[in-house]
Amino acid sequence: MLKSLIALARVSMLVVNVGVGDGRETCLLAELVKPNTVRGIDENVLKLRHLSTFAIGRHMRLRRGVLGVVNANATATRPRTHRLDTLLTGEGRWWFHLEQPLGVLLINRINGSAINVLSGGMQAIRRDRPIIALRDDDADVTILLENEKYKRYEILENSTLSTKLYIPAEETQMKALLSG
Repeated sequence: MLKSLIALARVSMLVVNVGVGDGRETCLLAELVKPNTVRGIDENVLKLRHLSTFAIGRHMRLRRGVLGVVNANATATRPRTHRLDTLLTGEGRWWFHLEQPLGVLLINRINGSAINVLSGGMQAIRRDRPIIALRDDDADVTILLENEKYKRYEILENSTLSTKLYIPAEETQMKALLSG
């Protein structure tokens, strides 16, 4: 299913994985979207250090931090918070990838709220119309994305885990794949 999502997303795109988990999906995404870039962001420095050994030779870049509604400096107990929109503009560190629109936004189970990640990235979401995959979502996420003309699909991965896919309403190939 992941290969189908990538194939239909865009030829040239940026993939952002929020909350990299154990890193397997980040590495798989980096292989699937070559030569495009996968950006992983997570607050756990040990996890990122381990994953960085797999990033060598791949189009994968990692950053410590969290995505949220506002930019905020790190404190003794909290990593730096970035707005996705800031990272994807000239103000942010990922701005040099502007020629690659945001194609896929994968939000894993994260400390914090998916609604905050999305709210901090609405300019990019409206501009690029990425496929959005979430491991955890709630009614606020559904309402926000339905108002932006996204359609929600749920994919059961096993008895305890499902991914919610939000596909732009105008994406007819993807809707056919998920419905058929």
